[in-house]
Amino acid sequence: MKVDGKKLKNDEAGYALLYALGAIVIVSLVMMGIFLRARNNFLQISAVDQLTKMKDVKEYTFQEASMKIKQY
Repeated sequence: MKVDGKKLKNDEAGYALLYALGAIVIVSLVMMGIFLRARNNFLQISAVDQLTKMKDVKEYTFQEASMKIKQY
């Protein structure tokens, strides 16, 4: 195999392919880690939003009940 007029050994070409494959695997793992972290954060934010909505409903219910009690 010749590259830029220099003859490369098959071993060197094989190592270059292995390095490229290793780089692809590392980038894939990093992207997977970022995706999992974002998913975890999204689930936590959803849980907090749900709790906030429940607290708002509870507060509204108490206010409505106190208004009804005052009317009697």
